[in-house]
Amino acid sequence: MIAEGISPIDGNDAVIEYYELSENKPVLNSDGSVNHYDMQLIDNISSGEWLGKKTPATKGQDGISIRNEVIPAKIGRDYKLIFDLRTVRHMVYENDMEEIFAKIDGAVKIRAGKISVDNHLIIYGDVDYNTGHIDFDGFVTIKGTVKDKFNVTATNDIAILGAMGIGAVGLIESKEGSISIKGGVNGKGVAKVKACVDVMTKYSNEAMIEAGHTIHVGLYAIDSELKAKKILLPPQIGRIIGGRTYATHRIVTGSIGNKFEKPTRVFVEGFERNNILEMLAFYKNKNIDMATVVNKMKKDLDVFEKNMGKLDDRGVNTYNFLIVKYEQQLSEEMDNLNDVLLTKGEGEISIYKSVFPKTMLEMKNLQKRISDQMTGSFYVKGRMIYHNE
Repeated sequence: MIAEGISPIDGNDAVIEYYELSENKPVLNSDGSVNHYDMQLIDNISSGEWLGKKTPATKGQDGISIRNEVIPAKIGRDYKLIFDLRTVRHMVYENDMEEIFAKIDGAVKIRAGKISVDNHLIIYGDVDYNTGHIDFDGFVTIKGTVKDKFNVTATNDIAILGAMGIGAVGLIESKEGSISIKGGVNGKGVAKVKACVDVMTKYSNEAMIEAGHTIHVGLYAIDSELKAKKILLPPQIGRIIGGRTYATHRIVTGSIGNKFEKPTRVFVEGFERNNILEMLAFYKNKNIDMATVVNKMKKDLDVFEKNMGKLDDRGVNTYNFLIVKYEQQLSEEMDNLNDVLLTKGEGEISIYKSVFPKTMLEMKNLQKRISDQMTGSFYVKGRMIYHNE
């Protein structure tokens, strides 16, 4: 050994940790089991509670060459905690460790990588004559039920936790979020439930439910009108009996109709697979351009947030506009398109047990009337409906 150097040890990257949001989407297991309704839709938090931390990057340790020259170590990459200054408090410690905490009571939300605490209204009993109709800009949790003829409208998610569910309510509507009804809906032909994203309920009886994306029903839908892009019931026990069920591309259930041959209508609008592939390719090609735009917006937002206390009304309005535009750029459109492509053919009705007589299936304006009890699934491709047992 004539000479020996010391290799540099590169620094560690900064580590970002955030509050872990609850998983509120039902998952279909390989054995067919699924929990469609016992989920935590809203993550409550109190003022002062922990929301995240940053462990700073390290400089590393320089090395030495065999000529006794310093070999600089690479400094670890730095990352930022991204949070809403209006609702989150930021703390920096002597060792450069950073932590963030809630400034207000509310619901934790992460949008476009930024954590915030949104307004959250909690009703500890029922929505009735004591509360009147609810119309709230934020999240709403109702520990009891919503009495007949009362309305609940919210900007964000609505969770109704009472074991009895809801009955002949007026309108339950989430304008930008999802709705979870733990006890189910016994709508008596008048209840309307409408969500921008998903609706999750234990059962639906004589109700009208509409979702911008997916309806999850834990047990059955009887004499109901369901309308969404995708409608999912557990394949082992899910039942659709009577009423009308509309989906854009996919319906999954255990059975449709019943042995008493109750008339049941199921519709799948269908889609053109080539059109979806073209749209997906378009979004992928736009990704580079979008990344440039988003990075510029991110820098603009950083400038605004550093000076939030000095902004006038015009500055605050500009900031809010940028927030909305930034989130729109990072939409879930590509994920939604990929989800559609998972559908068999150009529209699918998956029936894991039986479809009974007097059921009418309509897919891409093609009709199939069921005259004998059958098993299997149906999908449409071109101008034909196919059946797989």
